Amino acid sequence: SKLIDKLQTTKKILLNDWENRINKQAKGTAIQNQILSLSEELQQKYFGEIISDDSEKNIYKYGKSLLNRQYRGITKGIENNEWIDTGFIFNELFLDYTKQEYVFVNEDHYTLDEAIIFLTIQHTLIEKINLTQMRFVLIDEIQDYTPAQISLLLDLFSKSEVTMVGDENQAIFNSNISFEEIENFFVERTAVVKRYDLLNSYRSSGSITNLFKQLATDNRNMDIIPVRKDGQDPKFIPCNSLNELPQIVAEVIKNLQVDSLTIITKTDAEAREVKTAIKNSTLPDLAINVSPISLSKGLEFDNVLLYNVSIDNFTTKRDMKILYTEISRAMQNIVVTYKKQLPEILTGK
Repeated sequence: SKLIDKLQTTKKILLNDWENRINKQAKGTAIQNQILSLSEELQQKYFGEIISDDSEKNIYKYGKSLLNRQYRGITKGIENNEWIDTGFIFNELFLDYTKQEYVFVNEDHYTLDEAIIFLTIQHTLIEKINLTQMRFVLIDEIQDYTPAQISLLLDLFSKSEVTMVGDENQAIFNSNISFEEIENFFVERTAVVKRYDLLNSYRSSGSITNLFKQLATDNRNMDIIPVRKDGQDPKFIPCNSLNELPQIVAEVIKNLQVDSLTIITKTDAEAREVKTAIKNSTLPDLAINVSPISLSKGLEFDNVLLYNVSIDNFTTKRDMKILYTEISRAMQNIVVTYKKQLPEILTGK
């Protein structure tokens, strides 16, 4: 039989033995004397009423209630499978698969990937995780999921119709998956999967859409179609020093005649540097928001300034996806600043 069946049989035996032990202790003289010696205040606290019937049968009932209250931690531990060393199972599986010992990233808490593995161990080997079964499940930003996360979701909602929405060009995090891999998950489960490519861009102006679509890395070479009018052309401004940025921001706000601007950076460190530069400048008290792309992803802004889109700062395929995501945050106006030289993909060279 399967390990999960053996463990669940063992759990039933443990719960039954524990229940018998509670029942036996509830019939003992010690617990019955303890019940009879309780003050009316404690009786009200423990049982929600005053004991009016001190027959042996009734005292047994109160004794069992008190013992269940006293030892509820043990009962919960058995019910929640705390008697199973999931860490040992985790390590043994990892050792068997990789021939190496696993070193946890942090002793105080699990990473997301580690937590997913523990949930998978729980659901597959120990006890099924019971969730309300949904007829339909919608997953957004699917490109940011790992294969393990998707596999677990499909196991948890095995009878549900699943719709997954995402953009492979915005797979900017370390955890990501290709649409081809996702399709293979369904094929391996003998499930029917259909792919629909949504090519119309409703958020950004035509000129902004035309800018970020040249960064699309999908191997189907899909043509993203702008729905909105072209609007203002993207502007490219050299910014070779962080000290120059406040003046550039002031000129952008003046020329565009806007009262709000979102500055998006590639990294958290850049965002902190830019925030400090803006804070220490003489810029008027306008709505200037600074955010790294990791926090801007999924949001949209009327006016966007991209910081340090330089050839040395955007070199890899992942960098191109980051740039695609940055540009596509803008709806009306976008200004791209750079040091020395833009990435070649933006210059047409």
